Formats: sequence, C-alpha cells, structure tokens
Amino acid sequence: MTRDILPGSRDKRYPAQKALVAAHAIRTGVSYRIPKVLEATTAILTHYVRSGKRLYNKDDNPWTCTRCQELVFYQSKNYSTVVGGFESSGLDVYADDYGRDCGVAGCRKL
Repeated sequence: MTRDILPGSRDKRYPAQKALVAAHAIRTGVSYRIPKVLEATTAILTHYVRSGKRLYNKDDNPWTCTRCQELVFYQSKNYSTVVGGFESSGLDVYADDYGRDCGVAGCRKL
C-alpha cells in the first residue's frame, strides 16, 4: 500500500478517487486499486511494528485516512469505510457518508 494518500485525492468522492488510483497504476506500471479495510489496517499496523512510524496519523493537519472499498449500510444509506487517524490510542476504522478530509491510498494487487 502507498505510504500516504495519493496527491489530489483528499476530499473527493469515491468515483474520482477510484479514477486517481487507476491513473496512478498506469503512471507507475504497478497494479494498484483502492484497499479493502483489512488490507489497509494490516499494512498500516505492520509498518508501525517494523519501523515504529505511524502512517495515516492524526498528527498530520488535516489528519490522514484512506477510503476503502467496502460499504456499510445503515439507516437506508450506504457509507464508505475509512481507515486512518493512527495515534497512540489506536487506529480508527469507521464508516462515513462523504469521507471529509479523507484521501485514498493505492493498494497493490498480488
């Protein structure tokens, strides 16, 4: 997974973010896609265990998170899943109706 959100992906709707990931894949020649919740969580926490550095953290201004593929259905509406805001108390995994301040990472297809 990319170590940060893709440039220009913050505060965009899902279709625009998906297009940015596809363009990044073409530009780099690497098969990237939007991460799933488990992939994003595992990548962020594994990086922390290996390096001691928190990616997608709340120290960034605005704090950083990535939108994920899964949707959560609640009260007749679909919400995007989001992972980020990593700090000493843990990593946030939540659902959001728009993904305010949220960007998108690229996750390699293996």
